[in-house]
Order: sequence, then structure tokens, then C-alpha cells
Amino acid sequence: MNKSTPNSLAKKPLRVAVAEVSATEITVQATYTSTIGIDVHLNLLVCTVQVQLDNHQELTESRDFYTNRDDLDKFAAWCKSKNPQIILMESTGSLWYSVYESLEDVGFTDKEQVLINARDAKAASVILDAKLRNTPDLALVIQNNCKRLRCSAEEIYSALSFKIEPQIANQLLAAKQKLLWLLEYDEESFERLRELHQAYDHYVKVLMSIPGIKERAARLLFAELCPNLEEHFLDSENFYS
Repeated sequence: MNKSTPNSLAKKPLRVAVAEVSATEITVQATYTSTIGIDVHLNLLVCTVQVQLDNHQELTESRDFYTNRDDLDKFAAWCKSKNPQIILMESTGSLWYSVYESLEDVGFTDKEQVLINARDAKAASVILDAKLRNTPDLALVIQNNCKRLRCSAEEIYSALSFKIEPQIANQLLAAKQKLLWLLEYDEESFERLRELHQAYDHYVKVLMSIPGIKERAARLLFAELCPNLEEHFLDSENFYS
């Protein structure tokens, strides 16, 4: 189970769930008509449920939960009340354990819960890119990139057997290109931060000794602080607060 949320964090308001109905449109034929997506963080669950309506509209509702025991129970009850056909969660390391267990406690099985690994998402991205570019050898691309995916090559090919209008495909490709640029910008910026921190790497390593704090979080924390911490914090309790 994840550690209880500190009082200072618990006081921050969570996102209020607001259901929104999309405009009438047809993009792709959905395999599941009701899905919950969960982004698992150390102290926060970011959740979105999407339901396909009969008139080609989609009902979308988002809500956040903390990861202490009480909120995990509320989260599981909320998921149960939405009655999704499938739940998808993306997580780093072991943070997903208690989330998965809380869903099992309310009746969800491994058939209804899917843990997404960034490695698998990369394979699905290659396949979708080939689909958007209308690649002639789509079947071969799927065959070469589906080994770690749950579905067979035949099932994936069947699921992608629909037409995408050229304008929509080009817009999605442009959005992907922008995302790649932002990721590259992020990596370059982080590398510059590493260079600026060279003289203070011993502080960064101390921050990384905190459970759940990796290099990126440690460097961002240090960037918000200062090299002479002892001049601003009387002791470790003050620093933690």
C-alpha cells in the first residue's frame, strides 16, 4: 500500500468530476464502449471514464483521487459505479500494486484490468503511425511490433480495418510531430539542468535517497530550492514541511 498522503498535500483540492458529452461524430469503431483510464502517480490517481453513447457521442468524466487507503477505497467504488468494460492504467515501478488490489477488492478481474507499460505503448505507436500513413505493408509492421502486446497480429489488424479520412490522418500525424518536438525540448532542457547541477550533485543524490524520488524529481526539487539549505531551514523537520 502507498503511504498515506501528508496533511499538507491532503488540503489541496482535487479536480471536481464534471461529465461532458461530445459533439456527434464518428472517428473509429471502438472495441470497448466504456473505458476508464488511470495515470498512477506516487500520491495521486488521475482518472477519466469515457462512454460511447448510442447517437455517436461520447460521455467523458474526469476525477482525481489521493493514494491513501481511504481514497483508494473511494476510487475503487467510483470505478465500480461506472461499470466499465475495461480499465487501463499506466504506472511507473510498483506504484500500481495498491491500485490494482483495490480494484480487485470490488470485483474487477485481470480480464478487466490492463497495465500499460511505456515499452508496449511505443510498439502500439509504431503500428498506429503506419496506419495513419496508410502503409501498404501494415500487416508486416503489426507482425514485427506485436510480440509484447496482449492481442495477436491478426486481432490487431482486424481492429485497424477501418478508413481514416486523409485530413484526419494528417492532423493526427501533425499532433504527434508536435508531441515529439516537445519531448525533445524537454530532454534538452533537462540535460541543461544536469549541467547546472554538476557542482551540487551530492545534494541531488541525497534527495534521490528519499523513497519514490528519482533523478528527475530530485533535480526539479533542488531547482526550486537553493544550494545553501542550512541557511533557510533550521532542521530536517522544517525542510520536510
